[in-house]
Amino acid sequence: MALSEDSEGFAGGRSKGRPRLEDALQIDRGIRTAAIDILLQYGDAATMNAIARAAGLSRKTLYARYPNKGALFLAVLRGLLADAHGVEFDMSAKVEQRVFNYARAALDVIATPAAQALQRLLTMNPAYIAELEDEMKNAVERHFGDPLRKLLTEADRNGELVVADIDQTAKSVVTLILADSHGHSGEARASDLREPYARFLTDLLCRGLLPRPAAGE
Repeated sequence: MALSEDSEGFAGGRSKGRPRLEDALQIDRGIRTAAIDILLQYGDAATMNAIARAAGLSRKTLYARYPNKGALFLAVLRGLLADAHGVEFDMSAKVEQRVFNYARAALDVIATPAAQALQRLLTMNPAYIAELEDEMKNAVERHFGDPLRKLLTEADRNGELVVADIDQTAKSVVTLILADSHGHSGEARASDLREPYARFLTDLLCRGLLPRPAAGE
């Protein structure tokens, strides 16, 4: 929610004294949301002034929290990574459909504005990658790796797939999913193109992992 300039960013028009904790958190959420919007619109040309206007704040309020654009964008990245949770998909169908559901849901996630902003920031400033390496790895595992490992473990246990190395298989599939996002120069792959790529990933995974029929069957 954008806050009025007169309020200096304090909810409910509080303009004197320090903001309450909930007010400060609301201001920071508004700043990060505005930063993502401006980043997606202007890329490298995004400015602190434009972000302040989009957040409904004065420049003074914005600079009091973030001394420069680099510090703000680093905070945006940390927030996006911290918010990452396991991709959600339907686990009730047969194994091939479950794999497809996972792949399609994962591709949809990397096409969201938040994911596109994260990719653009990392492209704009590679130094962020070194700064956030561990957080990025943990977010990828939580968001993509853990749900897929759960799917593969259950399918292997039920005899639907034969997976010799669940961890390595999951890492390979996640790499292909993330590589698809990088192949579009920061632009979201169109929805009608995600489905065939999800089908490709499903066929690639299941073709080699489906149980082989016993001799004579």
